[in-house]
Parts: sequence; structure tokens; C-alpha cells
Amino acid sequence: MKRLLLPLLTLLFISSINTWSQPGTSCSTPITITGTGTYTTPLTPANDTWYIFTCDTGGLHTFKTCSLATCDTKIYIYDHCMGLVWGEDNQGTIQYNDDYCAYQSSLNVGLMQDSTYYIRIGDYFGDCLGEAITWNMSNQGTIFGCTDPAACNYNPNATSNDGSCIYWPDTNCTGPDLTVVESEITNSLYFDTETAAANDCRVDEGCLNGYGLRDVLRFTTWIKNIGAQDYYIGVPSLSNPQFSNNNCHGHWHYEGYAFYALYDNLGNQIPIGYKNGFCVLDLECSGGGSAQYGCGDMGITSGCGDIYSAGLDCQFVDLTDVDTGFYQLVVRVNWDHSPDYLGRVEETYDNNAAHACIHFTRDGLGVPNFGLVANCPIIYDCLGQPFGTAEIDCEGNCDGTAVRGDVNQDTTLTQPDAVLYVDQLVDNTLNEVTCNDMNADGEWTVFDAALINNCILNGPQNLNDPCDFPFGIDNIIDSVTLSIQYVDFWNHYLDIAIKNPNYKTVAYQFEMSGINIQSVTNLVSPLEYNITPSYAASGQEVIGISYQGMLINTNSAPDALCRIYWSAITDSVICIDNIIDIVNENYEASNTFIANGCVVVPPIAIEENGSTVAINIFPNPATDIVNVFMGLIQTENVNLFITDGLGRVVFTNEYKAVSSQTVQLDLNHLSRGVYNLTLQTNTGKVTKRIILN
Repeated sequence: MKRLLLPLLTLLFISSINTWSQPGTSCSTPITITGTGTYTTPLTPANDTWYIFTCDTGGLHTFKTCSLATCDTKIYIYDHCMGLVWGEDNQGTIQYNDDYCAYQSSLNVGLMQDSTYYIRIGDYFGDCLGEAITWNMSNQGTIFGCTDPAACNYNPNATSNDGSCIYWPDTNCTGPDLTVVESEITNSLYFDTETAAANDCRVDEGCLNGYGLRDVLRFTTWIKNIGAQDYYIGVPSLSNPQFSNNNCHGHWHYEGYAFYALYDNLGNQIPIGYKNGFCVLDLECSGGGSAQYGCGDMGITSGCGDIYSAGLDCQFVDLTDVDTGFYQLVVRVNWDHSPDYLGRVEETYDNNAAHACIHFTRDGLGVPNFGLVANCPIIYDCLGQPFGTAEIDCEGNCDGTAVRGDVNQDTTLTQPDAVLYVDQLVDNTLNEVTCNDMNADGEWTVFDAALINNCILNGPQNLNDPCDFPFGIDNIIDSVTLSIQYVDFWNHYLDIAIKNPNYKTVAYQFEMSGINIQSVTNLVSPLEYNITPSYAASGQEVIGISYQGMLINTNSAPDALCRIYWSAITDSVICIDNIIDIVNENYEASNTFIANGCVVVPPIAIEENGSTVAINIFPNPATDIVNVFMGLIQTENVNLFITDGLGRVVFTNEYKAVSSQTVQLDLNHLSRGVYNLTLQTNTGKVTKRIILN
């Protein structure tokens, strides 16, 4: 029998774009049915037929092809069509079934009176081509069960109390018991590739850890409820604390469903973990239950199970940036041990995890592979709990309280930590330790400060918590270029421009050479990016970050970023020497470039001790002949003299009425060594070193 939810390329359907006109070929052209009964699909090329049904009598409805069809069928129920994204699995459904009875399907779903539903009767990879599918819909009428929410066996779908309610501390008051089928993980593992494009929600929600081509290890997660009670999650809504829709996709996530983690052979967790919990429903009832929960009203019935097939989106771990070696893949269900929506706790948490030991390798071309390792040992956390979640904190303490990024050491992560981080970066006083390395890359930059600030502004509220450190993504498809846009030598400043065509920018850090910085001002509109850049007086480093999450808009051409005033020019060339980090709107490190990053200092602009004299010596080092360029703001007489290491004058000459002139000196009579060449006028002087080889 085939595995449930086999992978297939997801089909995207937007109902406003109707490419089919034949009735029943899409949810925008459904066949209307008015009541329960038996129906037969028309013979269509795709053998997927859509129906629309407005429920006149609410209650539990059964849809089935069991004993009615002979080919391999699937049944899908949706509660909307506009903007529907659907596929060959449970994506977008409120209930779905495949292979409940041999190759046919059956499902139970609670329908609300006067609500409209879309029913899709389909097949498995064209198995029913040339054959009509007969199916049936029936209303089960009154649903009997315990209707008292205070009872431990409360049935949220029951419409009539059957007197079966039991209450604590009755010995029959047990609970649900979720477990992970370990063999399903080990039997389904395989490598695949995924490509993450710009603004890919899978990166934002944590299941891919970077952009471009990614190597992912896929597996199936089969979660069963072997307890005596249902694990009821409820209807997704803002009032249901089990759910969050604060995510990139904008759909509801059940917060505590499944957690996928990877550990090295020393038991250290690799920071690629992912929490998965889109839709929890009864997909199989091999334990004797009767399916009743779907995406519209989630849960797992006692005796039933939910299956996330290996082919589903995000049903994998991303190993692209993981070193080869031996690892354990651990899958936890109800990883935070939360009670269900009715407050029922599990009978035990000892069986809430399953694992697989793998040997991860790559061949000479970098193609990944793996082998299962037999006799996979149970992994214990630092407290000695099997598959526990206690971790070593950033100070090396088991289940300790040290918080990464807590620069002011007040035991909490707040915005002052991000501000202090930047201040200490500029002053070169930051303690470069593990606790301050937010993405564990061995570097301490504005990226780390931005990650702290992202935690403050946006967490912990998403399915994948931005405060769950260490973590950080290098966005290889986001290119940002800095350039020197304008230089005013007379007023001692230059302007830096930014080109960021892909993403908006929240923070930057770069270094200059050839100048000592006096001050830096922001050139981006304060309505867009109202910040004060940070710098060290007489230093070379500039940092800009918005602690309020303001962003530099995208620019397809270089646009003004900041103005740097200098107190002194220290070389004949001024450059953007190094871009340390630029952070985009998703708090990812951008791929950085420098264009037009240097300017040659014109001789007239080089000053020393207030001098208006400039000097350029070439070649330097030299053998015997040296060329000396002299540049002056105004025409003056120039005295040129050379001194040795003891300060003795070993060469001298005077030049009359010089404004811009190059002279050639024959220094063959001097010994090899280091000398100082000085030009002096009535308004000042400038000295440069000469090396004679």
C-alpha cells in the first residue's frame, strides 16, 4: 500500500484566474449539490471534480468512496475558494483523506449550518483516468458524547450528552498520549534539494537556513494518539492560545506540535532546528478511532494519527551548511509538554520523541549522502533526561540562565543591550565571548547587535523564535554595494553611497582607510531612516543601525548614505577599506561589494601641521633616482631637505616660485637606509619617508 501524502509538485490556484470553463474542473466552476446522497463524477481529463455545498443541517458529515469506487481515490474538503492554494495533499483543506479503506477514502468532518464548502473528489496520480468516481455524503445527525467541558472525556464535537461524562479523580480519567512512530522516520529518509528565492517564507519561518540551492534531508513524521482521550487543539483563532498566525505565510500554526532537531555525536544541538505545525488532523485511524478532526477544527482522536509526509514542504532539515559526520535526527511531538485546548495533559511524555542516527557524507563533487547507523543510542540532555530539551547555556552551565547578547548583564535581553553592543564595538571594548556571538560565527559585528534588536522588536512571538540563539542567515542573493560618491577636500568630508536593489537595509558597518574620522552624519531622509551613525574619534570605523526597525529603502542606483568628516588625511589614497556587515530588513547578513571605493588625494589637499604644501615621492622605495612632486595652494619658495635617522641633514636644495612641480633627485651618494624628506614654505611643511634599497 502506498505511503500517504506522497510528494507532488504543489499546484497553485488562484480562483480569480479561471483557466477552465467546464463545470467541476476548478473551485471557481464547481458543480452545485444541494444535499446528502450519492454522486458520480463526470469523466474529465484530470479526474479531479469540484463541488460546492451549502450545509442546511449542521453536524458530523461522512464523505466516502469506500465500496463505491474501484480506483485509487482521494477526498478533500475546503471552506473557501478565493485565494485558495491547494495541492495533492492536505494543503489548504479543512479535512482530507487518502486510503482509509484500501485504496478508497473516507472522512468525517463537522459542517456548520448555512456555511459553504468546496468538495474535491480526486485520484492518485491519474489512477482513475477513464473511470467515473462514485462517492457519498451523509449526515450522521446527532453526535452523542460528553458535552461538559469540565469532564475529562469532553467531546467538543458532541451535540447531545449521552451521560458518559467522567470527572477527576475518577481512575478512568486518563488523558491523550502522543507518540512518534520511529520506524516511519528511518524508512522514509532521503536527500533532496530545495531552492530558496528572495523573500522565501520557508527561510523566514525557519525550515530553510539560507538562500539559493539547499541540501535537505527529508523524512515522514507519523504522530499517533495512543491514549484514552482525544488530543484536542481546537479551531484556529486569535482567542485560541494554541495558535499563531504571525508568520510569513499568514496562515495559522499550532505552536507546540513538532520540533525537528539535529545533534552531533557529542550531544550538542546544531542550530538548524525547526518547529513544524501547520495543520493537525486525523489522517489514519489504525488504532481503532474514528476520524473527526481536520484543519478547521484540529486535533488527533484517540486511536488515530496524523502524518506529515516526507514530500510535504518543510518536512525536512536543512544540512547545506552542516559539516559531514555522525549526527542524530530527533523528532519531538508536543515538544513543550503543553496541555491540549481543554487542559488535558498527556498520560506520559516518555514516548514523545523518536530519533535516527545518520552518517552524513559528501562525495568529491559535494553531493550529499547518508547512511543509517545501527543501534542508535538514546540521546540525553545535560540534566540526564532522554531526549530532553535542557541545554548548556552560553556560559557553559547546564540549563543555565545566561542569555546570549545580555551585554549589560541584567539577565534579560532588552534594547539597551543592542545599543551597548554597538557602543562597545566602536570603542573596541566589547568582550568577544560566546555569550556575545549571536550567530556563533566567531565574529562580533553589527549583525550580532541587529539580531539582538530583532529579538526585542519581533520576538518571541513567531513559530520560529528570533530570540532562539545562536542563529543568523547569510543572504547570498542580497547584494549591497557601498561607494564613495563625493569628496570635498577643502571642507574635509566625503559622502558614502549605498546601492541595495534587493532588500531594504536596517544596519551597516564598514571601515575607512587614509583618514582619521572626526564625525559622521546620516544622509538618508529621517522620515525613512532616522539614526545617528556611530564612530570613534580619530578612528576608521562607521556603524549605522535603527533600533526602531526603520529601514533604508531599496535603491537600484547609488544613493546617499552618510557623510564622513575627517580630522586628518593619513595616506595618498582614501578608501572604503572593508565592509564588515550590512543587515537587511529580514535581519540577514547581505552579500557586500565595494565599487568606486577609493579616491586619490590630490597633492594640494595633503596637509601637515597646517601646511598648504603637498608631496608625492616615486618610486619609493628607490635605488638612487627619486622623483618628488611638489604641490602648493599658492606660489611660494620651497626648501627641500633630507635627514638621516639621526636627524642630520644629508641633502638640501631650494626651489623658487613653485606652485606645481616635479623635481628629480640623484641620491646615489647616500647609503642604503631610511630617510625623511621635508618640504618647507612660509606657511608650513610636510615630511615623507624615503627608503633607499
